Amino acid sequence: MKIYPAAIAVMPLCIAFPIRITAADISAVSAPPVFTDVSQSAQIPAPIRDWTVMVYMAGQNNLVSSAAASIAQMEKTGSTKSVNVIVEMGIMAEEPNPCLYRKIHVTTAANRYLITKSTDNFKTGKAGIISPILATATGYYNVDIRSVENFANWAKQNYPARHYAMILWDHKNDLIDINKKTHALKHLLTFDPAVKCVYGDLSFEDPPPENAIAAQEIAEILSDIGGVDIIAYDAGLMQFGELAAEIQNYAKYSVGSEEAMQEKGLNYATFLQKLTNTPDTSPEEAAFFLMQAFADSYAKTKQPATVSLINNAAVAGFEKLLDQWVDIAMQSKDTASIKAARDGVLRLDEFGDQDAQRVLSTYGDAYNFFQLVSENTNYGELKKASNELMIYIKNRLVVQNFATGTNGRFQYKNAHGIAINIPRLRSDITEGQLENKYFGANYADFKFALETKWYEFFKWMMNSIPPTKSQIKIKLKNRPA
Repeated sequence: MKIYPAAIAVMPLCIAFPIRITAADISAVSAPPVFTDVSQSAQIPAPIRDWTVMVYMAGQNNLVSSAAASIAQMEKTGSTKSVNVIVEMGIMAEEPNPCLYRKIHVTTAANRYLITKSTDNFKTGKAGIISPILATATGYYNVDIRSVENFANWAKQNYPARHYAMILWDHKNDLIDINKKTHALKHLLTFDPAVKCVYGDLSFEDPPPENAIAAQEIAEILSDIGGVDIIAYDAGLMQFGELAAEIQNYAKYSVGSEEAMQEKGLNYATFLQKLTNTPDTSPEEAAFFLMQAFADSYAKTKQPATVSLINNAAVAGFEKLLDQWVDIAMQSKDTASIKAARDGVLRLDEFGDQDAQRVLSTYGDAYNFFQLVSENTNYGELKKASNELMIYIKNRLVVQNFATGTNGRFQYKNAHGIAINIPRLRSDITEGQLENKYFGANYADFKFALETKWYEFFKWMMNSIPPTKSQIKIKLKNRPA
């Protein structure tokens, strides 16, 4: 999720209009995007480079101007004899009315670019795109597995390289799969009937439901395209253990944020400059370039931000230690220390203003959770197991981590690079209620839940430790951008 404080403040309150789905809509949704080559260079495979960086930008939403600004950053360096930078960008013909989002369907298109060097826009701060369009698709453009795979396979075929990095660019995803994400929270929380407006986003997060990429589908994409060296997310709330478990066999390293992303997102200018200066670098070092470029751009600001680099080969070891920890925790029955960790862990801004106190937030920082258990328990074995997990996360799983700033009472110094699903403070709302009315996938279907004992512990914790407050009032406000 990228944040637009000013945009949120002035966003109009709207009454939602009924949406009528026609046969033409269904037909359009089911058809894959068809691109027309507009450049002969796209028809002849380029020489094999050291790196091809593929950026899939779902820009047909309220982030459209940021998409162009990101490309302007890429153009400071552009493609070189060693590095290809290829972008597919969804675009809109006009800014949408935030309430009549169905209208966007007939005004969207997508372009594919070979990013070339041009410092004019970067120096002036303009967001125009100088790079040539290689191919274009018009009409209804669907953001789904097929469109991402189509782009990645096309990029690999026409711009082959020894190493590949894929960046998914848009709003947040995490466990929330759009296929069921409606205004169903009105059944669970205090609901303001005047606020029914869905703002802008047609890709990772908001309706219409066909325009979405679920967390589990990212693994399917990576598998189908033959894997990548680096998967990165210019989108918030993507660095969580359940996703890492899904993709561990298809991407060597992951770069992303536990928390929501700020508006400017990843620092493409610095990343590409470092990569092109040392194109023979290893995948780990290239991933570090990307992560560090983001960190450097926020280090001197007061904006809250998190970003980390995960070694996906270490996920299996994390799962093994986690299983051992679950056995010890459940045997100890130390509900006091586990409750302290549940209540005190850094939780992430999953639902925005709808859940300002984060009592419904699904995700918490994994290291911080085990840290709080260790600090509060009197059971030696539980303390030892918690400390082992902390050491493994810091030294093996999370290669590098950066966190700065605060958001109200939430201190991002407690963000250590990877989150996991931790029972909510408001646990009187059951997992089933959220899954049936809000989430698009059952948690039990994730590989992380199927292959580790964490879900067993999760259910035990929900049953054994009552919520701190069973009725915390929450006012449903504008949906976050």
